[in-house]
Amino acid sequence: MRINWLLPFLSILLYIPLTAQCDIIEVGDILEVSVLGVDELTEKRVAVGSDGTIFLPLAGKVKAESLTCDSLEKEIAEKIELWVKNPFVSVLMVQPAKNKVYVFGQVLEPGVYSFKNGNTVVDALGFAKGALKNADVDKIYLTRKTGLEIRFDIKAAYKVMLEPLDIIQVPALKDVIFLGEVLRPGPLPSESKEMVLSDLMDKVGGFTKDADLKHIKVIKSKKSSTINLEKGSDAILIPGDVVIVPRKRNIIIETLEFANRFVPVISLCLTIYLLMR
Repeated sequence: MRINWLLPFLSILLYIPLTAQCDIIEVGDILEVSVLGVDELTEKRVAVGSDGTIFLPLAGKVKAESLTCDSLEKEIAEKIELWVKNPFVSVLMVQPAKNKVYVFGQVLEPGVYSFKNGNTVVDALGFAKGALKNADVDKIYLTRKTGLEIRFDIKAAYKVMLEPLDIIQVPALKDVIFLGEVLRPGPLPSESKEMVLSDLMDKVGGFTKDADLKHIKVIKSKKSSTINLEKGSDAILIPGDVVIVPRKRNIIIETLEFANRFVPVISLCLTIYLLMR
């Protein structure tokens, strides 16, 4: 069976772009660009320069950084339309840049970022648009590709140089826990290293009508203290503190409850006395 008629179609299939899974293009990535029927642009390998562009015959400089392969194909096609009618462009990711780091946790834009030699962990946080309010920047975690794990604070981060495939994790500050007579008891995310107790009450819905504001207990890691909000006292809270708001004491109810404990005993004694008569 003769299959010569299939050869043109097979040759076209060889140029179908395999770009179903193509990451965002970044500085240092190596791409392969092909334009069907153009010798100067057949399996042309180019690196994305420090300015985020690539240079191609006929197209000249083309902005590639932050684009997908599909988007870059369209950009190149528009550039060469003057010389090539209905260009069929293929862009493949041949080799991603080695100088990439991963920034996760409490940052504005977690993700994968390219870096240059000499960049530090602080630079990486800048790539991610900075830390959030509830970020614990005194406990930044760094994991190297070797498996080495390092923990440091924001001051040390200025001195820690980035290495390829570093993973940077910025954890959240510990919650402040509210228990007892508040409308929304439970954990409350910390937004800073120091918070004023009275300023946080709106975030837990305020106190219940039975709250005892004279005997609020604040439990810290090593000690506890009692706060009297009715007399204008207040407390400085730090992440991890526990605030317990007790119920008001009702003397009448407490007296009745105390007396009620002895009713069975009195009743038993009275029964025994009647039986012995």
